[in-house]
Amino acid sequence: MIDRQVAQILTVAINLKLDQLSSAQQRRAMEREVLDTIEIAGILCNQRSQAELVRNIKQLLPGFFGFEEVGVMFRDVKSDLIFTMNELTKDEQEEWIKEEYRERGMNVNHVLSEEDEKDIQLLLD
Repeated sequence: MIDRQVAQILTVAINLKLDQLSSAQQRRAMEREVLDTIEIAGILCNQRSQAELVRNIKQLLPGFFGFEEVGVMFRDVKSDLIFTMNELTKDEQEEWIKEEYRERGMNVNHVLSEEDEKDIQLLLD
């Protein structure tokens, strides 16, 4: 009879300790989640262009929410149109530039000046 009572007391004590450990682990996970949320919000709020914002959203949010990827849509309040921005790879940027040159009747093999490259980067951003 006494052995049974001791076993019950030990079982209760072990269960209490396991609950305490589980609660501490949940609390740490929640704290980490809050800190991650604050960090991501800080990064996104400090973006200086829509292109930077989209780039960072696509990099940060999938991991945070456990998604494979995310998409970003913008709404033009004047025209009430919804649109998205796609980021081009370096090869796609070069192809886009060549196509723009062809459409304007310019020499595709023309060497770009530093000023031209800045203008193109502004267009891409």
